[in-house]
Amino acid sequence: MVYVVPDAGREDKRLNPRDVPETSRPVIFTVLDLLWSAESSRGTDPNMSNGDSGKARGHFQHWRSAWDYGTKQLKVDWPYSDVDNLARAAAVTAACWSGQAREDLLSGNVEMLIRRHRLPNKPMRKDNDRYLKYVLTKGG
Repeated sequence: MVYVVPDAGREDKRLNPRDVPETSRPVIFTVLDLLWSAESSRGTDPNMSNGDSGKARGHFQHWRSAWDYGTKQLKVDWPYSDVDNLARAAAVTAACWSGQAREDLLSGNVEMLIRRHRLPNKPMRKDNDRYLKYVLTKGG
């Protein structure tokens, strides 16, 4: 199965699902937008490269292990420093879901995609409830 991911080759910041009519907006863009807003204030947060005491970086607060997993899924050799490249970071996030949350992606389960972004292997862990609420409140 092929999944649509943002164009990782684009260097601009036009990755804004609000430009697409709500009725045709893929769930992946909806969740990426929520995460982007919550995790980096749409790229305007000066501390976006210092989440989790410096362990998570970039637009979507990727840990190195998640970045490595996503780039492996995409079969690309992007350095971890590319977490600050919005299009590449979005593509890596989507690739992680393609590998770790396939059913949630296919069913359009926004809640589980948000939960799996933070804790791919333990999405229902109790402390993830706060994260889900934070993303839906700040990103919505």
